[in-house]
Amino acid sequence: MATQHPDNACSPYWLSDASGPFSEFSAKLSSHGTHVPFKFIGGRFVTTFKEPEEAYRCYSDLGCEEYMWDWEGKHADESVVEKLYERYLDFFKKKPLGKEITLSFRIPNVWKETNYRLAHAFESILSANDFAHDNQMHQPPIVETYLPMTTSADQLIYVRQKYEHIANAFQELKASGPKSIDVIPLVEEVELMMTADKLVDDYIEKCKANSMQASVLSKEDMRVWFARSDPAMNCGMIPAILAIKAGLSGLSKLTKKTGITFHPMIGVGCLGFRGGLSPDSVQYFVREYPGMRTVTLQSAFRYDYPQAKVQKAVSKLNTALNTQAIEIEQSEEKKIAALIEIFSKEYKNTVEALTDNINDISAFVPERRERKLHTGVFGYARSIGKKKLPRAVKFSAAFYSLGVPPEFIGAGRGILEARKAGLLETLERNYTNLRLDLETAGRFLNKENLKALSQRNPAYAKIALDVELIEDYLGTELGPHTSEDFMHRNVTSNILLLFLDGLDITEDVVRAGEIRKSLG
Repeated sequence: MATQHPDNACSPYWLSDASGPFSEFSAKLSSHGTHVPFKFIGGRFVTTFKEPEEAYRCYSDLGCEEYMWDWEGKHADESVVEKLYERYLDFFKKKPLGKEITLSFRIPNVWKETNYRLAHAFESILSANDFAHDNQMHQPPIVETYLPMTTSADQLIYVRQKYEHIANAFQELKASGPKSIDVIPLVEEVELMMTADKLVDDYIEKCKANSMQASVLSKEDMRVWFARSDPAMNCGMIPAILAIKAGLSGLSKLTKKTGITFHPMIGVGCLGFRGGLSPDSVQYFVREYPGMRTVTLQSAFRYDYPQAKVQKAVSKLNTALNTQAIEIEQSEEKKIAALIEIFSKEYKNTVEALTDNINDISAFVPERRERKLHTGVFGYARSIGKKKLPRAVKFSAAFYSLGVPPEFIGAGRGILEARKAGLLETLERNYTNLRLDLETAGRFLNKENLKALSQRNPAYAKIALDVELIEDYLGTELGPHTSEDFMHRNVTSNILLLFLDGLDITEDVVRAGEIRKSLG
């Protein structure tokens, strides 16, 4: 599933530097002598106007089977289906939406955003069906929605009921459209991911109680989406991975109880902290997550690697995501819960002390999409302790830009505590790529920067300790290996020096992102 997550460092291969309304706006500013910051220069910024073409390219050029139309915290074109069919009708006649390929909506969370945007998303779904009908295309073109930050079955029921209310109103206007629609939970909290089966089981029972003819009941299958970036940002990379493993196991067991087959999804970026799925790592990723059936291919995956390599990786994923989840015994789940507590505690204490510094750095990470202003300074009031956090891409980019990979935060101290508690074997048994991921993150480590930062903030000294403990665990020294790794180290050295002098670091932040093939 291709998504609109804005983590690409390079320009999309299909986007011209000199095209689009945003570039025209930048040109006008420049012609009047106004300085246009590097982070706002067109060519890497995908406007809402350009996103329908992006969706088409992901289907036709790259072989993606699904594209997520994102209404969460950003502007979204309400007539996307009309534009896709009007511009690329021949293609979609061969591969109709809702039949051969999927266009799904990530809808606003009404407990975090305003209600009217949810209504707009539903009206768009219903209008798209009318347009498809009038043009003799498959109906309905859109059959699934994702609810971000799902915390209860009641939220899923509420959204479905609101949709059905609007659909009934459309029927009174003699308009067509699906009377009901799937609402797929996107679970983002570590505690909830571990027990996702309980949330889903509750939802199924409440669907029955409300006499809802959900496809989850009629087709005997259901999708469940596990987040990966936000859980890592809130609790650390290792707790996020372990929680997903427990969640996959729970869904597998729930199949035996309900007879419903679950098709788990995971939202991942290219860099290790945000998931570690890139065109170079497909085989290792599939090995780590048996049972996953859908993965997100975010902007960096699609645009920061050669197109031929991306096409090959997408093709491989389309056939490789067919394995069975590993079921975990209850005694093992208790050990996993203990590990999550150990690693989360070390991570949270460290990050909370660094939020001001990371927020300052993240301000230089360039925008890639048109975001809406909404609740909280950073949107949805993401926080750790009493501190506000930037979005996951900018959070990760800030740490990588300093040469301090966030994979290490709390990890070394956590491994030490796990060993003392006799839980190290449990960790290694349930996190297959642990050593590989730590060694890969080590390539982006700038020890000189970390030493300098440690002298300014004791929290960085704790990360330096993490690095030492991880090197002891791995039995090898972390640091750059290849010529590109050393180039990345040099650029991150420049970033720290410029930042400490109060200068603009945006160009170097982008350059470092280009080298590691993702902003964050």
